[in-house]
Amino acid sequence: MQERFVEAGGGRIRYLAAGAGEPTLALWPGLGGTGEAFLRLLREGPERGCRIVALDPPGHGRSSRMPLGGGADAAAIFTAVLDDAGAEAAVIGGHSYGAVAALAGLAASPPLSARVQGLLLYDGGYLSADVTEKDPRESCEQHISGFTFATWEELFAAGRAAAKRWDEDLEAAARAAMVERDGRIRLRVDVETCTQAIHFVDASAPAKLPPLGTGRALLLRAGQPPEMEEERARGVLALHEKIPALEVQVLSGVTHELLEEEPESVAQATWAFLRSL
Repeated sequence: MQERFVEAGGGRIRYLAAGAGEPTLALWPGLGGTGEAFLRLLREGPERGCRIVALDPPGHGRSSRMPLGGGADAAAIFTAVLDDAGAEAAVIGGHSYGAVAALAGLAASPPLSARVQGLLLYDGGYLSADVTEKDPRESCEQHISGFTFATWEELFAAGRAAAKRWDEDLEAAARAAMVERDGRIRLRVDVETCTQAIHFVDASAPAKLPPLGTGRALLLRAGQPPEMEEERARGVLALHEKIPALEVQVLSGVTHELLEEEPESVAQATWAFLRSL
């Protein structure tokens, strides 16, 4: 596995790369996450004859803070990473906020759309972040200030207590998303980056996107908690109007954190989708 950096959008984007083959799968993690969120896919990619690249979004991990005002900015980041990796054809996608970035980037960039053969959306891109319900900045301030720990072991102990499963991949992902600052272990993401991401997701809801020219798309969506099913159904219907070839697979026993809770199911669905292209 390689760690690489590329200039994009007036800053520097860090990404991890593994494997070889076409199309290249380029992945963007959820809010607060880094390329390490996809460690299992990065490890298995070479065995499957696939090339995987997974990036740190702007203001996340080791990537620079930079504006992310719309789909054109997301497209520029995906394009820079794919170019640096030497990828001609691609499948792009991501988890949550990352899925939105993939959709918005495709909608904004015909050149990116022309090289993309498919979309992989991990429980994202079909639900809106309604900024009218609660002030995004206030939500970010509360989350970031509350998500602090005295030591790394305290962080990992909290992760083990909260997670349905815990392993070295989750520990590495947690470590990459955090930083030691002022004697505390804190999220690397700051309030400005978090607020920007929420507005980006709201502006890129399915109803606000044009029809997308991508060929095939797979949405792996959560089935828990059940009280969200009505909202999920509306979101899937709205996204299907933009992507007629959208396929939806429901992981009935998992929540939004499907990469953490069901990595085996996510990996199997990913490899099957890539084989089918």
